[in-house]
Amino acid sequence: MAKMKSGFLRASVLLRVESPEYLPVLLAKKGIKVIDFRLLGVKECLVTIDCVYFRKFFAICKNMCYNILSVKYKGILSPVMLIIKRAGVFVGIIAFLCCSLALSNLVYEIDVIGSGSIFKNETILTLNEMGVKKYSTFSSIDYESLAKNLLKSNERLAFVSAEKKGNRLVIKAELGAYPPTVLDKQTENLVSLYDGVIEEIAVLRGTALKSVGDKVSKGDELVGAYVVKKDESIYQTFIIARVKILATEKYFHPCENPSIEDARSALVIAEFLSSGEVTKKSYEICEGGVEVTLTVRYVT
Repeated sequence: MAKMKSGFLRASVLLRVESPEYLPVLLAKKGIKVIDFRLLGVKECLVTIDCVYFRKFFAICKNMCYNILSVKYKGILSPVMLIIKRAGVFVGIIAFLCCSLALSNLVYEIDVIGSGSIFKNETILTLNEMGVKKYSTFSSIDYESLAKNLLKSNERLAFVSAEKKGNRLVIKAELGAYPPTVLDKQTENLVSLYDGVIEEIAVLRGTALKSVGDKVSKGDELVGAYVVKKDESIYQTFIIARVKILATEKYFHPCENPSIEDARSALVIAEFLSSGEVTKKSYEICEGGVEVTLTVRYVT
């Protein structure tokens, strides 16, 4: 069952009790925080508490023989309590659960953390322009696109991520080591040193020019050393990226009357000659020697 969160519902309880002036002290000792307390007479008082303390509070009232004269509810969930009174407990519980689920999908706070938090105001303004603000729904947020757009909006940022933590939208932003300069002819993009297929491409700073599964040749540009801002202006930047490429390499080990032992030797020699991480290997004994095929992972 969904657990009620503090601050969503509070109750003002009218009590008849002997020596009501001591009640706040008793409640505090029992771990119940009193929001408001008013003496209304010699034996009457009005106590306002958060409804997360409901069970504990009413248990104390029962044990101490306090007379509860009336209870009034205030807060976001107060309409639910009205439903419970008018439509029955079962319907009220359903309404409460639905309301709790809906509330858990709302953004109540936006936090910007990391070295890039110095741009918190600008970041929140950009989020507002993207339609993400207080009381937006988490289910409508595309976290990956949001992070990319924030990265493009500020050339000083090198990394941005976004995630939901409770009812908080947490933006982690990190500054780049150097401020960017306007793109010029000296910009050097990250290029492939191998022929193969991209297995993984992760770009924290720069602009990805290829995707996973793309075939690339030696010299192809993989990541651009620039970012494109929202106004489509381009700025040079250093690249923070990792690209994994799977390449196929073939080696031929010549020998007369090749045998299994020759094949094993050929595999050892081929792996030694390869400069990458061998992920798969095979061989074929053919006329005049052994042909070895390696699948090699290179990380750029």
